[in-house]
Amino acid sequence: METLILNKVENLLVIKLNRPESLNAITTKMLKELNNVFSEAQKDNSIRAILLTGEGKGFCSGQDLKDIENLESFSFYEHLVNNYNPLILKMRAIEKPIIVGINGTCAGAGLSLALAGDIRIAKRSAKFTLAFGNIGLITDSGSSYFLVRTIGISKTFELLWTNEIFDSQKALELGIINKIFEDDGFENKIIEFSLNIANGPTKAYAISKRFYNRIYELNLNEVLELEAQYQEVLGKTEDFKEGIKAFIEKRKPNFKGY
Repeated sequence: METLILNKVENLLVIKLNRPESLNAITTKMLKELNNVFSEAQKDNSIRAILLTGEGKGFCSGQDLKDIENLESFSFYEHLVNNYNPLILKMRAIEKPIIVGINGTCAGAGLSLALAGDIRIAKRSAKFTLAFGNIGLITDSGSSYFLVRTIGISKTFELLWTNEIFDSQKALELGIINKIFEDDGFENKIIEFSLNIANGPTKAYAISKRFYNRIYELNLNEVLELEAQYQEVLGKTEDFKEGIKAFIEKRKPNFKGY
């Protein structure tokens, strides 16, 4: 891998964006490598959760404009449809938890990448910005979809039009991130957090992700029906049996993910 560092910690796959000299700015090569890694992770039953983070001082500063040879002839449409969009769709479709460890600067398409994850944890010192407004563009790579659903239309307008650079505390208050971890020992803390999820009942997590991805499309009757169907499936899993047994025996369950 030219742009990524991969490491497996027990049943957790750790993916690090690895272009620290540019705060992990995104190139076409990086997008292709990420796409391939997520495809392989989906097929690997030994991987039960994924942690996406960055090497160095930044998580991801967005699209690397130096990677675009000729802006005059560059097709934004083709670049998005062929490179970014398949990755974002894959991240949402993969039925394994994706935790995003935001270890520093998170801007533009880098924020889009973070928003495509399931849970986002930021370093206390991390900074965020949409960045698109600074160069006369709108949000892309799914950030329009995720932000409006997370913080509302008005707040999305505000962040886009003012180009505000905001800190992790504001990101937490807006609901863009789930948690803040202190800078000291950040990597170890996010791995520990992610391992706790990887060791959970990941079959149930997979079905919940499949379900919640559709939740805005469904009416109440459809939600109630799917809840019943999915509970029927999960009630027959070994993880359910283990969870009940552990509860009765007053011990921590040993889930297997099936």
